[in-house]
This record gives sequence, C-alpha cells and structure tokens, in this order.
Amino acid sequence: MADLKSVKIINGSLHESPLRGGSVILRGVLDSSTLKNLHFDDYQREALPTSSLKKLLGALAEGNPLPDIEVGMRGERVTGKEGFFLNDPCYVIDGQQRVNACIMHMAMNPGTQVYLGATIHFATTEPWERNRFRILNSDRIKVSPNVLLRNARHDSVAVNKIYELTQMTDDVCAICGRVSWDQNMKKGKLITAMNMLRVTGRLHSHICAGGGTNVDEISRQLDVLCEKITPSLMRDNIKTFYDFLDQAWGIRVVQYKELSRHLQLGFMGLLATMMSNHHDFWRGTKEHRLFIDNPLKHKIASFPINDPGISPLCSSQGASQNVLYDVLLRHVNSGKRTKRLRPRIEAQEPKVAEEQE
Repeated sequence: MADLKSVKIINGSLHESPLRGGSVILRGVLDSSTLKNLHFDDYQREALPTSSLKKLLGALAEGNPLPDIEVGMRGERVTGKEGFFLNDPCYVIDGQQRVNACIMHMAMNPGTQVYLGATIHFATTEPWERNRFRILNSDRIKVSPNVLLRNARHDSVAVNKIYELTQMTDDVCAICGRVSWDQNMKKGKLITAMNMLRVTGRLHSHICAGGGTNVDEISRQLDVLCEKITPSLMRDNIKTFYDFLDQAWGIRVVQYKELSRHLQLGFMGLLATMMSNHHDFWRGTKEHRLFIDNPLKHKIASFPINDPGISPLCSSQGASQNVLYDVLLRHVNSGKRTKRLRPRIEAQEPKVAEEQE
C-alpha cells in the first residue's frame, strides 16, 4: 500500500543510466495529485514569486507541456501495480520552478490536471544531488553564482568559513547578515557572496593566487589560502577589512547600496589589491595578518570617494581601474616625504612628485 506522502509516477518505465557508474532510473509522468509531496533541499534557489512564473503559467494555460524535471529519491522503496509509488522522500534536483508553477496552476484552476514528466534517480544522497544540481545549472544564466557558492560550502573549507561568518550577528563583523547567497538580492543585503569571495582572494593575493572569476576556481584558490594561513586567520582578515570599511564610510548604517561607492566590487577589489601589494598593511613573519594602523585608517578614510571625478571609477573595470588605483595610491602617499607605502614590487609604486611644503 502506498504511503500518503508517496509520489506517484504513471506511464513509467525503467532504464539504464551511465550515472554513478551505471544505475537504474525511472522515467514517467508525475501524478499531479502527488506533486505536493515533492521536497526541496537548500541547494536549490529560493522559490520565485508568481510574477516570475508567468511564462510557465502561460504555457500550462495553453496546454503546452513543460520540460521534464529530475528527482532524487533517498531510498529504494517502490510499490504499486498501476503506476509506481515512490515511498521514500523525493527531492527535486532540477525543476523547482516548474513544479511550483504546476501546483499554482492547479490552485488557480480547480479540477484541472497537469502532466509533468520526470526522471527519477534511486538511492540518492544530498551530496550527489547537490553535485548533479551544479552540473545541470552551472552553465545556465538563470542560476546565480551566489547559489552555487552557497552549495559549494559543503565541499570547500574556505567557502564554509566565510558563509558561517556572514550568518553571525553584526556585532561580530560589519558585513554579517549583509551578504547575499541567494538568486536575487534581498532587502538589507549589500554585497553578493561572489563579490565578497573575489575581494577576499585579491586581499590575500600576495600569499597565493587570488584572481579567480568562477565558482570552482575561487573555491579552489581560497582553500589553498586556508591551507597556508588557516581558516581562522582568513576570517580575521576579512573582519578587519570590512570593519575598516564600516569605520571609514559605513556599512551598518547603509540603506541604499546603490549610493555606496565603497561597496562596489571595483573599489573594494582595488582597495584589497592595494593592501595586498604593500608591506605596511601586514603583520607577522610571513605577513599573513592584515593590520591597518590608525594613521593609514584616517588617510584612506579621507579619500574623496564621492567626488564626481572619482565616483564613476569605483564601479568600473578595465583601464579605469588602473587610473583609480593610481589616484588612491597617490592620495595615501600625499604629504609624506618619508613613510610612504612600501610596495612589494617597485613597479607597483607610481612616481609621485614631491609636494611643496
């Protein structure tokens, strides 16, 4: 006898699959009355609002079929003669929005049925489903890299450490609770997880490579960083960096991120690069601990970031970044005949004319 929470497949048939070294899968049509019994794990994107499902709802209203979904059943209990009853928990791997659209369509049109095809994988685990989700979605524009990074925390020590930090209360660090790991930026979020991790890489680029631009590359580089300086020290450096941004221009008090030039990737990444490029910002025999003394804090904080000639550069890329870097470095060194920033490579230091007293 089928469980009340079972998922029923009609017109199903078993097939061989090359996945997981060879396995049996079930293909068929989901009984619409059991769609509500499907589960969604946290590796999925957040559910989209009704307005975002208009195309799917329109297709269903016109009687057009939606693409098949993929489901993982965490078990192998299957019963039934007229159809297949899947009696272990079934998690949607790919197709969350299609399932939600079908359920919404039936709620809006009582008495109607939908026909949604599905491929069922048996005896799956959450890590396998998560990896399958990544494979199916990493090349699609629809999935934000922030979601993929959120999922990567299960396999990456560095990403997990950063994720845990951002979930703490803001008395721990200014950026806590203000980083978006979702598909879309929600109210109160100021920077994306992707940008935060890219900035972290640049901040430590004197220790190991930190110029990654995709999820896998960034995760791998930051894991190497953790091996060299420990996850706790990486976290402490991140806290130091963002607490300084909060002291200089504000993070906790920001209401409109669009007006906060210091939270643009262009400026944060450039500032992180400048700190990495100069000995003055680091302590310890191997210069692994970020340290910003008070004179440097005051000098950087006085940088006219909202000046009409500088503000547009903060969100720019390419050659404009070189211009902004040069302007920022000149500002920090201005008024100093001695104790200028000490670059790791002399070529990083632009020639600055001596200022008249």
